[in-house]
Amino acid sequence: MIRRRILEKMPEFSQGQLRIARFFLENPRSAAFLTALEVAEKVGVSESTVVRFASALGYRGYPELRKALQEILAHHLTTLERLQNFREEPEEKEKTLLEQALLGDAESLRTALVTVDYGLLGKLAEYVATRERVLLVGRRSAFSLAHYLWYYLHWFLPRISLLEGEIFPETLLENAPQTLVLGITLPRYTRETVEALKLARQAGATTAAITDSVLSPIGEAADLVITVPSQPMAFIDSFVPTMSVLNALLLLVAEKLGRPYIKKRLAYLEEIWKNQQVYCQD
Repeated sequence: MIRRRILEKMPEFSQGQLRIARFFLENPRSAAFLTALEVAEKVGVSESTVVRFASALGYRGYPELRKALQEILAHHLTTLERLQNFREEPEEKEKTLLEQALLGDAESLRTALVTVDYGLLGKLAEYVATRERVLLVGRRSAFSLAHYLWYYLHWFLPRISLLEGEIFPETLLENAPQTLVLGITLPRYTRETVEALKLARQAGATTAAITDSVLSPIGEAADLVITVPSQPMAFIDSFVPTMSVLNALLLLVAEKLGRPYIKKRLAYLEEIWKNQQVYCQD
C-alpha cells in the first residue's frame, strides 16, 4: 500500500521528495528502521522535507509512516531487526517496559475482539469435535501454542495428537479423509508447518490454520483460516491474543461435545488425579 501511495504521488513531489521516494522504493527494509534525520542524511535533504514527504502520503508524521512500513514487513523481520527498532520513539522510551508490554497486548486484544471471525472459530470447533483424527502442528515458538491446545483437548478427545520432532508424511497421509490437521504459525512463519498442511491437503485431509493473515504462507494450504492480530515486541513473539482465541476454541469444542460428556470426563480425570496425588492436598 505504501509503494502504491508513493507511485501515485510521484507527479506531485518536489525534487527533494522524489529523492526520498526513490530511496523508500529501493530500500524499504532499511527505511523501516531509520529516523527522519537518518533518511535526510542518506538522501541529502532536510529533515523537514522527510516529514513533509510522510504528510504528503497521508500520514500524520514520519513515525506513523515508519510504523506502517514495519507492519507490512513484520513477517520478514529478523529478531535482530525487531530489537533494533524497540523503544526508539521518544514517547515509547517514557513508558516502563511493563507498561509497554501490557499496553501493546491490550491493543492487540482490542483488535482481536472486532476482527476474529467467531463463526469460523465455531466451524473449527465442530471439525475438532467430530473428526476421527486431529493432528496439531506448531513449530518453534508456536509449539507452545500447539502444546497448550493439545493439553486441554486431550482431556476429552484421546484421538488428538501433537506432532513433535520430525513430521513423517505417512502420519499425515493415514486416514486422511477423516483427519483434521491444524497448523499454528505467526510471523515469522515456519516452513515445516506450512509444508505439513500442504501435504495433508493434497492427501485429502481437512486443513485449518491459526495465523495472522489469510495472505500468510499457510493460508493457501488451509481450508479454514482463523486470523488473529500479531504484534511482536522486540525479539519476542507476543501470543496474548492468540492464547485468548485458543481459550475460546477450547470452550466451543466443549460446548459441541455436550455438558454431560464433559462432566463425565472431568469426574473420571479428577478421580485419577486424586489417586495419583497429582495436585497438592489442602
